[in-house]
Amino acid sequence: MNFFHTSGVMSFKRTLSVAGLSLSLAGFASADIESGISASHNSDLLYRGALQGEDAFGFGYSASTSAGGLDWSLGLGHASSDATDVEHYTVGASTALSEGLDLSVGLSHRNASNFDNDSDVSVGLGTSLAGLDLSASIFFDIKDSDGDDYYELSASKHICLGGGLSATVAVTYGDDGANDFTAVSVGLNKALSDDVNAGLGYTYLDSSQTDEDTVIGLSISVGL
Repeated sequence: MNFFHTSGVMSFKRTLSVAGLSLSLAGFASADIESGISASHNSDLLYRGALQGEDAFGFGYSASTSAGGLDWSLGLGHASSDATDVEHYTVGASTALSEGLDLSVGLSHRNASNFDNDSDVSVGLGTSLAGLDLSASIFFDIKDSDGDDYYELSASKHICLGGGLSATVAVTYGDDGANDFTAVSVGLNKALSDDVNAGLGYTYLDSSQTDEDTVIGLSISVGL
């Protein structure tokens, strides 16, 4: 389970950049906003196929709403491992291009204590086929970034097990031009109440940077 890399290992939520977009203040004022906080502990801090320290604690805040015909999202996160401290910010929205096909564009920025800050704009497509959620995304480096553009493909399956218990199985492939990785993850989620969920995650990683490895994590989230 990876606290930061929700698009590839933990989560497949869509994001769309607010750059160049505008919505009326009245539209936002009347929109219902869902928000929540989360905390996690992972055996390793995993980001785009790279392990960035062990014994990683993470905290985050997320919010989402629908306004102006778009689904909007905001994420703020912080994680600390024995090798780095990282802050991660994302903002975005998504829209349906047609029945069963969604377009997403996102803006994210990351501050880390052990390497240069990086920012990117993402564009992605998502759909469902034969019970699988499929997505393809590209992340373009922008100011303060010094790496290559990053590509990611993912497929996931959500399974309801009953009694407030559910499972998600996901396979992700990522490539930044210099390194690539494949990650297979299994996550279990238990609804403890209407607003509180606990999670257990396992990720198997095969990366050109780290060879083979595994990451195990625990998380809890609370709706506000």
